[in-house]
Amino acid sequence: MNADWVLQSTIGSFPPFDAIGATLEIDLAYGLSLVGFTDYGKVNFSVINTENMNIRQSIGSGEINLNIDVAFATAGVELEFESILIISEVIKKAVKNNPSTDIYSQSDMLAYYLTLAYRMGDFLPHFTYSRTQSDHQPTFIPAGAALPGSPPQGVPAQYWVAPADMMSPSNAELFLQKSYVAGLRYDFNSQTAFKIDFQRMIMDEGSWGVFYTDPGDEVDLISVAVDVVF
Repeated sequence: MNADWVLQSTIGSFPPFDAIGATLEIDLAYGLSLVGFTDYGKVNFSVINTENMNIRQSIGSGEINLNIDVAFATAGVELEFESILIISEVIKKAVKNNPSTDIYSQSDMLAYYLTLAYRMGDFLPHFTYSRTQSDHQPTFIPAGAALPGSPPQGVPAQYWVAPADMMSPSNAELFLQKSYVAGLRYDFNSQTAFKIDFQRMIMDEGSWGVFYTDPGDEVDLISVAVDVVF
């Protein structure tokens, strides 16, 4: 199978900026991306590393910081054989806590999905399975309970508590669940498509998945949309 390959590299940094109530700064970020285009679709690989990603947040009269190095690696395919469409991707996130950090992240995670679809004229029925996994497990902390570890220097103990029921790490860092999606797409024309999906998300034991409050063992979601390209 012949392929045309495109190799790209990136390098840069992020000056301090406000994000979700905290200040984020990255000293160095760099990576490589390799994409291969074939008669059947494309394959892609990429790696991204960040060094000294520092997240600072004020608590009371003090400040806490999370200082980590993060590495991402991805591999994916998007292939079509006659009427059969296959899309899949695997993502690995690895976190290294640096000595200067006040709090620690345990958000190493492996995520992957597989989509299978079959074209029938203007109709495209499809099914997707996705999963997130980790060697770590989030911990439930009720509102008002002390946060893990001792308060960093300068942070009074009365501020070192959960402001609401929460998970640590939060779902912004670590979410453990699997989901199943069955759907149908209908193309009215090249610019307009109707889509309907049914998704079932099943949380790992002890995890809230992508939710900010306890969703229970599973969540069902039906979505209907019309996509229009102008």
